[in-house]
Amino acid sequence: MKASNTLQKPNNHTQIMRPCDIHLKRTTLKTLQINAGKLCNQACEHCHVDAGPKRTEIMTAQTADRILDLLANTQSIELVDFTGGAPELNPSFRFMVKRSRSLGRRVMDRCNLTVLSIGGQEDLAEFLRDNQVEVVASLPCYSRENVDKQRGRGVFDKSIDAIQKLNSLGYGPGRGFSSTITGKTGKTIQGGIMEAIRNCIQSFICNSKYANPPMGGVFRAHRTERAL
Repeated sequence: MKASNTLQKPNNHTQIMRPCDIHLKRTTLKTLQINAGKLCNQACEHCHVDAGPKRTEIMTAQTADRILDLLANTQSIELVDFTGGAPELNPSFRFMVKRSRSLGRRVMDRCNLTVLSIGGQEDLAEFLRDNQVEVVASLPCYSRENVDKQRGRGVFDKSIDAIQKLNSLGYGPGRGFSSTITGKTGKTIQGGIMEAIRNCIQSFICNSKYANPPMGGVFRAHRTERAL
């Protein structure tokens, strides 16, 4: 009888992590992330869920109601985090935002920026402000050419317009753009078009810990109380 050369693999996650002296324990649920579907007004080449205008997979109203019931009955949840696709295009998005806020929860919207300017969403920025929604938005690069190549023609300019609109509605902790945006090498981008972007996005903060170095930086904005 020949001895097997096949190594016995650990049969569960705990056994795999034990040699590394890593012990994972479940803690209190504080963040509820909701993927509202794959429908999006953009079709980005780098999208990890392959979202786009032709995608039909979208969260139903029935599922939205079940999620809100879960939220109402789980007091430990502090943050409701909407993502997609473009979550704002889900017909239940605004209802869910209002309900979440009425339950006293923070709400975060992972926004592609250009959705603020499409037909039927002209009042979206004001809706986000009025409901004290935190906005997390991104640009894959600091150059118009690269952004338009990855996300579609005109996306860069539309994104900057959206950021300016959010600024005008009071998003951001102050009126000075601080921190840095990291580029493909991880180094700080300075001068030229970066300076123009700094002037445009004013009160947005780009924190390098949110940056994806191969693609650029991520802008994170919060509505200011004094702006209302």
